[in-house]
Amino acid sequence: MSIFATIISIVLCVLEWKQTKNNKKFSPILFFLILWSFILFLSCFQLYGLYKPSISAILLLSCMVIFFYTGALIARSFPSKNKKAKRNIAFLESPNKIFYAICVIALIINIYDIILIVAQFANGTPAWQIRNWILEPFGSSNPMQENRTFIGQLIRTVIISPIYLIIPPLLSDAILHWKKTKKNIFDTILFATLIATSTMAQCGGRLLFIYLIICILLTIFINRKDFLKQLKKKSRNTFLIISILVVCILIAAIYTIVRVGIGNIFKQFYLYFALPSTLLSEWLPQITQTPHTFGLLTFFGIHSYIFRFFNMIGLQFLVPPIFSQSFDHILAAEKNLQVGAGAYNAFVTPIYYFIIDGGIIFVILASLFFGWIISQYYERTKNNTRLHSKVFYSIIIYGLFVSFMRVQTCIPNYLITLVLGILIFLPIKVKHPIKHEKKYIPK
Repeated sequence: MSIFATIISIVLCVLEWKQTKNNKKFSPILFFLILWSFILFLSCFQLYGLYKPSISAILLLSCMVIFFYTGALIARSFPSKNKKAKRNIAFLESPNKIFYAICVIALIINIYDIILIVAQFANGTPAWQIRNWILEPFGSSNPMQENRTFIGQLIRTVIISPIYLIIPPLLSDAILHWKKTKKNIFDTILFATLIATSTMAQCGGRLLFIYLIICILLTIFINRKDFLKQLKKKSRNTFLIISILVVCILIAAIYTIVRVGIGNIFKQFYLYFALPSTLLSEWLPQITQTPHTFGLLTFFGIHSYIFRFFNMIGLQFLVPPIFSQSFDHILAAEKNLQVGAGAYNAFVTPIYYFIIDGGIIFVILASLFFGWIISQYYERTKNNTRLHSKVFYSIIIYGLFVSFMRVQTCIPNYLITLVLGILIFLPIKVKHPIKHEKKYIPK
């Protein structure tokens, strides 16, 4: 069944590639299809004792992929007609001063966390233990969490953490278009330092470096014509971005070797992408018998802070019981389950959330919706190469990349990032309609 599902996904990849290959930006729909083709392909093998995924899990994943692509086709069949209403709106082409202030605060917090980590290393605490402490929820009793206040944690969650999805595309663009100006040098050093210190403050987290690698590749793809011309001329900028790309790959590899050993690199890579199908299979018997939450779980990141605020000010009667049920399901996804190759968690796929929300019907509807809305955005911006557009595009690609873990609308951070992205580029009104967007540079 996995082979058949893989073939279907590959066919959809070919169809999407033929339709979008001439666009300036790599299609997010194609990115999603390639990712899940790879995941379904790996599910054909059961290496390292990994349990074989159930037919039901493979069918549901195939259903998600097919209807995600169908949603994209629907979006292209009915293009948006409200473009004229936004002709007098433009985005700033450089982040505003508030963003840089947040970056400085984030850097200070990172340095503080690194000092705590170094102190724990000095006491002989192993790296895996420190990382587990960091990943524990706020309020946990451990040396990495005990000094955090509610306000401090709120700043970390609502402001600091979300900006890390904005920094890698900004850094990638700054490197590719390197100029010896004070602003460019300052941006490059600041963004690179933030990524490096954030990784150290997470005691070896690799996801940010992997995201940076993806952003660099996307930036090269968007500017592929200029990049190839500069490559032939042996331009300094092309040499710089290739060097940064190689360094990021090496750093990610070193972090992996330190954590799991050089002999387990392939094992961990395989399990990361083969695990979702099997882990979903283990969850299915339980979640198919669970009362539906009717969208509150999938879109938990949108409404959670509203209901939490009601609880905090004593308006509990405004919080429906289904909210608590949704929150329990969010926490349950973090529980370890035995999958043959060991006990793992979190890689539950979007299907986990869709099934709990409304069964197979919700799988179809949610897949159609996400395919439609992402395709709508892509069709509007597929040839837009301005900086703010690259940032939002990279954030969407990231959300699709981590779909092998969860649907990103179930966590607040991702949605807050999109809001912050709007705020730091601050849309402004212009006096005259923008006839040629490429020639317009807001002051």
